[in-house]
Amino acid sequence: IALIVILKDALLVGFLAIMVAVLLSFPVHVFSRFMPRGIAVVLTLILGGGFFTGVGIVAYKPLSIEVGQLLDHIPEAIERVQSWFAQTQETTAVGGLTQGAEFAKTVKQRTQKMIDTVLLSAGPMAISLTSAVSGMVLIIILAAFLVHEPDSYRKGLQSLIPRDSEF
Repeated sequence: IALIVILKDALLVGFLAIMVAVLLSFPVHVFSRFMPRGIAVVLTLILGGGFFTGVGIVAYKPLSIEVGQLLDHIPEAIERVQSWFAQTQETTAVGGLTQGAEFAKTVKQRTQKMIDTVLLSAGPMAISLTSAVSGMVLIIILAAFLVHEPDSYRKGLQSLIPRDSEF
């Protein structure tokens, strides 16, 4: 169990590579009827990469517009929250209390801290994104090797199991 805990990331990558290889095996099997299996694997990877690139290109413009609008509205939203607190202090009984002013000040400070935290986490988020993308590339490469010659990997695993334990 300790070994599994230590190797959990490698086991997860291996499991995901096997799952992707299973998905890739269907188009590779179809293409391998008309061409060598290695070329079928490469063609499947190129077509799959082209598909996901096309989806990314199509989705980029609407997403960039939405993110731009969101970033444009953040200062306006902060200003509206601040004006709401100022108006609440003036028009309600809470404004007359000394705690009301302190509460508004605390909320302003916490809001600013939250914005600063989001901006400071951009670097670690970029590192996590890079790590995720490189992990996905590794999984796809492993899957390509698995789908190219699955029998050799199957025989290799079978050789690790004693003959009397096979079912």
